[in-house]
Amino acid sequence: MLDLSQDSYNESTGGPSPNYPPMTIQEIKQKAYVLFANQLAPSLQKALNYLAVAGVLTADQLGYTVKTYRNHSDTRVADRLPWDIPDIVKKFEQYGLPIPNDIDSITLYALGPVGAEMARMRFEIEPPTGYVAYTLDRIMHDVVVNELVLKIGRLAKAHGWIPFWLGEHEAAIYQDNRQILKPDALIRLRKDNQEKLVLIEYHNEDKSTRAADKVRRYEQAHSSNLWQEAWGTNEFPSILAVFRKPIVGSGYEEGLKDRQKIHCSYYGRLLDSALTNTDAVWLNIGTGEKEQVFPWKKD
Repeated sequence: MLDLSQDSYNESTGGPSPNYPPMTIQEIKQKAYVLFANQLAPSLQKALNYLAVAGVLTADQLGYTVKTYRNHSDTRVADRLPWDIPDIVKKFEQYGLPIPNDIDSITLYALGPVGAEMARMRFEIEPPTGYVAYTLDRIMHDVVVNELVLKIGRLAKAHGWIPFWLGEHEAAIYQDNRQILKPDALIRLRKDNQEKLVLIEYHNEDKSTRAADKVRRYEQAHSSNLWQEAWGTNEFPSILAVFRKPIVGSGYEEGLKDRQKIHCSYYGRLLDSALTNTDAVWLNIGTGEKEQVFPWKKD
């Protein structure tokens, strides 16, 4: 779980994508132990903490310069993904994501082999990996999720709440060693003795079937009664579904309409609206009413 209240932002400058040499398993483990034995630079510590949860982030989202990570590229903690900046900019424009003033800071990073090993050692989790083999559209799904989480985190901090971020691997629920639910993210919001959890589901697709299946999975997870221990709460979190195409919202409606009883609360927003006016009212898909979903709007 990542504490989003610990953050910093700086300017960024770009550079060519490095040509990373292959490493043996022994070399990876040895380098991880050496780096742990010495104090990590703040930029690498932040990359390790954030990428172990988020999977992929831009230099702008990480808050350190591309030059800084290029200077640390031999550590293989954070690897620059091999996508050209113009291609990334085009995708950001297509998805409606904010483009930083320093265009080079749109460069994408994921854990390198040493960073992934360090995440396993320190956090005892299997970190998200494999981004170097993904298409840019597949990567953009996670970039969008992470931008939403970071935006909610900034809003929470501005209102005196402390946000904690659980990625999809930490937030997943298992029954008899079988995964029955994997949210895109879980955000735990705390202030004094108050706590509020929200789940993030982002849909890139242009069809309704996955959304209807999400309803089935969430209702099944609720009935399993495994979520209390998995998420450390007695109140099932609100589900914030964000989608690029309205048909996805119809999929949630279809998944809910034939159920005799609905156990979970599903809220929906189109991506453009969710990015530009995140803490405005959300549509309760089950009731058709617009509601506030964040606790600082109810303070």
